[in-house]
Amino acid sequence: MQRLSLLSAAVLLCACAAPPRALDVTRLERDVTAAEARSGGRLGVAVVEPTSGQRWVHHAGEHFPLQSTFKAPLAAAVLARVDAGALALDTKIEVRRDELSVCWSPLAEAFQGEAQSFSLLDLLTQSVAVSDNTAADVLMHEIGGPESVNALLSRSGVTGMHVDRYERDLQLQFHGLAAYEPAMSTCQGMDAAIDRLPKDEQVRAFEAYLRDPRDTTTPEAAADFLLKLDRGEMLTPASTRVLLDIMHGAKTGPRRLRAGLPPDARLAHKTGTSADTEGRNGATNDIGIATLPDGRKLVIVALLTNSSAPEETRESALADVARAAVGAMMGPQ
Repeated sequence: MQRLSLLSAAVLLCACAAPPRALDVTRLERDVTAAEARSGGRLGVAVVEPTSGQRWVHHAGEHFPLQSTFKAPLAAAVLARVDAGALALDTKIEVRRDELSVCWSPLAEAFQGEAQSFSLLDLLTQSVAVSDNTAADVLMHEIGGPESVNALLSRSGVTGMHVDRYERDLQLQFHGLAAYEPAMSTCQGMDAAIDRLPKDEQVRAFEAYLRDPRDTTTPEAAADFLLKLDRGEMLTPASTRVLLDIMHGAKTGPRRLRAGLPPDARLAHKTGTSADTEGRNGATNDIGIATLPDGRKLVIVALLTNSSAPEETRESALADVARAAVGAMMGPQ
């Protein structure tokens, strides 16, 4: 009876964690190239099978705008301070009205009075799961600025990803806006400020943004960040669980990577999106760790820039990347 139980447990274990299989790189090349052709822009992709370490990269070594995908490494840098004892998840942080960032920020839209207090965990959740810009900027200030994020990445051996600006600075420069105004904390106010700018100034700012090496990543670097996070090489086990749980609960991008995964798959991810300028989009991104129904994992990075396609088409291209990654691992070998 005991032998049968042990045998049953072994069979169950095998069913829950299937052994790694080689990625079908020919299929990846075919399907991702087709997805890029449909995307209307330049599509950077990295797919990694974590157990074997096998990876496939499209547009290797090229840099792509991070946009809000930076909020995942930002959260890791904040949690590194928790691990060091400098902060705690229940630490209360006061946010003043003059610290509100620019749209997108539900926190700013709902802000009341001249100051409100939030727990560190609440700000982490709003920054990563909701992609709130005010929460991100407050957290960045709390740890001493972008340099702290880059220091964590460097210590962790992640090269090719660099965080340089607060959202309040980056988004103003993206649009060509000269200075922050309190009304910009709401989407209505931000849109009004942009509409007052001449179109040629907006286009010049957009072109400069596409050339700017700041706040960018290579597909490989984004994959390395996710791998090191998932393997527990960046944070303590407790902090790793906190961040991955928040990423699993992310509410953004349901039509991106998630849409290309099997229905029962789980996804810990972070999206990033820029506004459009005269029919061109600066970034439509999604980076994540997918856990398939059989227990196997895939790290998937999809970074789309300078696309002239509508949002639905851009997001569909990212879903196609996830579909291609799963097919490359699950299909016939």
